[in-house]
Amino acid sequence: MTALALLLVTAVLSAAVQEEMIVGLHQLNRPDSISVGNGYIYIMEGITTCIYDLESLEFVKTFGREGAGPGEIKRNPFAGDLTAVPHRGKVYISSMGKLLVFSREGDFLKEYKTDVQASYSPFADRFFLIDTYGEGREIPVLTIFVTNPDLGDKKPVHITAIETGLNSGFDLPWTTFDPVAYRDRLYVADTQRGFSIHIYDKYGKEIDRIYKERTPRKVGPEYRENTLHWFKTHPAWKNIFPRIQDQITFKTYHPPIHSLFVDSGKIYVFTDRRKNGLRECLVMNLKGEEFATRYLAAEELYGMDFIPLHLIHQGIFYRLVENIEREIWELYRIPL
Repeated sequence: MTALALLLVTAVLSAAVQEEMIVGLHQLNRPDSISVGNGYIYIMEGITTCIYDLESLEFVKTFGREGAGPGEIKRNPFAGDLTAVPHRGKVYISSMGKLLVFSREGDFLKEYKTDVQASYSPFADRFFLIDTYGEGREIPVLTIFVTNPDLGDKKPVHITAIETGLNSGFDLPWTTFDPVAYRDRLYVADTQRGFSIHIYDKYGKEIDRIYKERTPRKVGPEYRENTLHWFKTHPAWKNIFPRIQDQITFKTYHPPIHSLFVDSGKIYVFTDRRKNGLRECLVMNLKGEEFATRYLAAEELYGMDFIPLHLIHQGIFYRLVENIEREIWELYRIPL
């Protein structure tokens, strides 16, 4: 192959994987989460969900009304952001004290009463939830439970050592605790055990575990400065920051797993490692065997932000980006 031909091939391959901005999202001001399913893109901001058609990328509608009545959403400002979870033609939103079910277009269908602090998500033909577990402990810890299809028979399946409550403090970056439902399996990244992914069946039985040895990356001054800036400027936290700043501490190392996605028979693990401003993404089969590494523009999470503004759906990486100059949020994508 000549040098010119090689150059042309390289250019074609580079163009094929180049990230593109596909739409400006004029309806958004400060998005909290993004999800894809049911043929739509769902982006939540506070208690409001914006729906966009996945194919045409046209804005469809918004839904979500604040309150405690039927179909209304109540958000705990200190319990993390909300996510609209598409599943089997419906959309689920775990609100404060209830789980709401909407049609794929956002029409209210029904709701379940739940524990006030728990966060529920659909999983196969049942549900999993994140709540606290205090049996035999002085300080409750974050735990994943599974339930039956009616949200009953709550069973603890993955108990962490992540303490909760007023005396637990803020030890940052947060230990990654990232459950992902895929088909009839639940994949849980729990970085307190290092690079560790636990796999459970829909009944809560652990059926496999993926573990890898990784050299950790140190937490630097830039992360510490950005985290303190987050607390000082976030609408829900800036007023109480003077009272909690002494409780904010920093780990020596970043957790080895930043975020986790399972899609189209593959596991995508965004790690703590970066290269030329991009984040390492390990691509594995469902047994945990690596077969590719990509570097993608996955953002850092600061403060109490737990939910990344990126995802992978049907082999495409999507991410939300704020264009400060244009004063608009934009949606980017890149095929993997």
